[in-house]
Amino acid sequence: MCEGLKVAVYVRNSCDAETLKRQLQEIADYCKRNGFEIVTVQKEAGKGKRFFRFQLLRIIKNKDSEAIVVRDISSISRIIDVAKKIVSKIYKHNKFLISTECESAITL
Repeated sequence: MCEGLKVAVYVRNSCDAETLKRQLQEIADYCKRNGFEIVTVQKEAGKGKRFFRFQLLRIIKNKDSEAIVVRDISSISRIIDVAKKIVSKIYKHNKFLISTECESAITL
């Protein structure tokens, strides 16, 4: 993809700390294979439409990263309207979202 790309890593899970750890390792491996530089990592545990993703908003506003890497779009939200709003906010901050599962940038 883009060697040397500065990325923020975001992992989220509804309840299992072990799953967060596994997601983080998978994303770190993906970033290493693609030559991405991880500049920040944010982890959150929570679920549901009302769960407010404070850590995700923090990395969206982080000026040190050029992209946000997630395992899949459900890391952002399983509710498509919520995911669209968040992805739109990411783009407004001149960043893009990368999914390790589809190995590409996500567009909605």
